[in-house]
Amino acid sequence: MSTESERSKEIVLLWLAALQEGPEKAAEGITEDFRWVLPQSAAEEFGFPRELRGVEGLQALLSMDEKIYKEKHLGDMNMHFAIAEGDRVAIQIDYKATTMKGELYHNFYCFTFRVEGEKVAEVWEHADTLYVYRKCLQ
Repeated sequence: MSTESERSKEIVLLWLAALQEGPEKAAEGITEDFRWVLPQSAAEEFGFPRELRGVEGLQALLSMDEKIYKEKHLGDMNMHFAIAEGDRVAIQIDYKATTMKGELYHNFYCFTFRVEGEKVAEVWEHADTLYVYRKCLQ
């Protein structure tokens, strides 16, 4: 693995840890033009925005989590793997939380990241959105 790849993976993993500390800490690790891209079906079927940009977008994403999970965005995240190539990082996780209805939520995600300098510039989220809908929004 190249030094750039190793550094990109390290930046992403540090940022994910900061995200667990709270939005303010996570905001320190993103670029000014940061964007988070949600699954297309989340935008088309549930009325979520397709892209969230900047610190405001990150805060909006985390506030969506506050409406869905009792733990907000602080559920149990188990990382299966992280792979890096250059400025790109891909991770697979499973995430457990309790829905606002009191039910167990356990979904699997793949995230792809793009790192710019020492910060996260872009996140693409891939998940089973039908499961999200049935467990949290229905």
